[in-house]
Amino acid sequence: MKSGTSSLHAYLQSHPQIFMSEPKEPDYFVQVLNWGRGQEWYESLFAGSERAVARGEASTSYSMRHAWPGPAKRIASVVPEARIVYLVRDPIERMLSHYIMLRKTGKEQRPAEKAFREEPGYIRTSSYWFQLEAYLEHFPRERVFVLTSEALRHDRASTVRRVWEFLGVDATYVPEALSAERNRSTDRATRTLAGSRLKRSAALRAVTGVTPAPVRRLFGRITLKPLKVTDVPISAELRAELAALLQPQVRAIRPFLDGGFDGWGIA
Repeated sequence: MKSGTSSLHAYLQSHPQIFMSEPKEPDYFVQVLNWGRGQEWYESLFAGSERAVARGEASTSYSMRHAWPGPAKRIASVVPEARIVYLVRDPIERMLSHYIMLRKTGKEQRPAEKAFREEPGYIRTSSYWFQLEAYLEHFPRERVFVLTSEALRHDRASTVRRVWEFLGVDATYVPEALSAERNRSTDRATRTLAGSRLKRSAALRAVTGVTPAPVRRLFGRITLKPLKVTDVPISAELRAELAALLQPQVRAIRPFLDGGFDGWGIA
């Protein structure tokens, strides 16, 4: 989550030999989400893919085992020959982007400093080895490919070509949309903390239900602002604490990345 999966999904979807599911994130292999819909439902998402060399989907829930355990085992039971592409990002920057997403949807109202200290899901989602080792229990090392969103952003052509090679599709294909990034948190307006609390106010909802549209639009302009990762303050002390906690996780995934990987300055 929040590591560039929307962009990678778009590149994969554009390849003439690859068929990607619609929706992007069917969440089938999460038991409490869509596992109960059955394999026939899942297979229906790939109808028309008979001529594809590779088929795939991009459910970020599959790398959140602290919240939804077991996807790796279920994937192996249904698609034992699967190839796993795991996209990772500077883990602290990922947490900040995750926070912005939840702020935008109104699910997070705490300041980032407080949220990161109180909600373990932020750091667990960024604990990449913890997430990855579940797959290595069910898939051989050669069928697991780890890449960084930084490489995808700064060296897209070479990085995408490595993905094609891993999947066994035509590696000479260059997506037309290679210059585009999808679903960037920094491109969105996010409600201020005060605005978020006001919006959730029962009294305000009652009032705005009958307020003229121009007044509602004015409220939106006042309480919405573009929010970037750099706009979310966390102290140097907390950043150092997070880096110390994440260091073993980053160190453990180093063997899966090329020699130019800098460990995000963490390990």
